[in-house]
Amino acid sequence: MCRAGRGRPPKVTVENSSMHNYNKNGITGNDAGTTLNLTGNYVQDRGVILPPVAAQNGIQLGYGAKGSIISETVIDNVYSDPNTYVSADILLVDTAENSGSRSPATCSQQPAPDRPVHRFCLRREPVW
Repeated sequence: MCRAGRGRPPKVTVENSSMHNYNKNGITGNDAGTTLNLTGNYVQDRGVILPPVAAQNGIQLGYGAKGSIISETVIDNVYSDPNTYVSADILLVDTAENSGSRSPATCSQQPAPDRPVHRFCLRREPVW
């Protein structure tokens, strides 16, 4: 995880790496001032996760952070009760301008029928 804090804002590049069996997110970049650039990584969770464990995301970029997500393989992020929470392979939440993903959208999590915001595995969500 990289996030802005005291001192210089972090600028992190992760290339050609592999992340497996994480607890919340495989790779995370949060907070204004943070730059996270990802290229050619393989991110794989454990498959179906049961409550009370938190729903997991393969890659999260959010809360004012900026960066790029290019040619990533992200799979097996599935939460067992999509009526409460869902997992995402790539989650973009309130990212800075010009941030985004050029990775193919995969779909590990099945959509929750009554929650249309979760119908995409690559999600860009506003902060409420």
